Amino acid sequence: MSWSRFMLLVVLDTNPYYTEEAGIGGLYEGMNYTHILKTFGLSLILSTIIGMFSLHFLGLSSWYFASICCMMLASNFVTMQIIARQLIKQLGGLTGDVYGAINEICEIVSLLVLVACMVK
Repeated sequence: MSWSRFMLLVVLDTNPYYTEEAGIGGLYEGMNYTHILKTFGLSLILSTIIGMFSLHFLGLSSWYFASICCMMLASNFVTMQIIARQLIKQLGGLTGDVYGAINEICEIVSLLVLVACMVK
């Protein structure tokens, strides 16, 4: 899911790392909002391409698909904020394992939103 990858960049940019030594996460140290905007654009393009196939094969309306994408994005953002804030309180920062967990949880939330929207 491309939205969970997009949320990963947001959490990397907006939250502190656990230790002073950055580890492999130091590769993303110079990341700025242009990187986030490019990733958002790529996620939007990928979702649109997948959406076109969904519209054709499943018979969904374009507004319905757009609302699903918006719900996935919003639910991922809320999930990411809740997890990141709680772990910053407990650990004092985020680690690579936490970033991976946030990514996987956001993917699960995206799939749950998708399933909930597809059940009629």
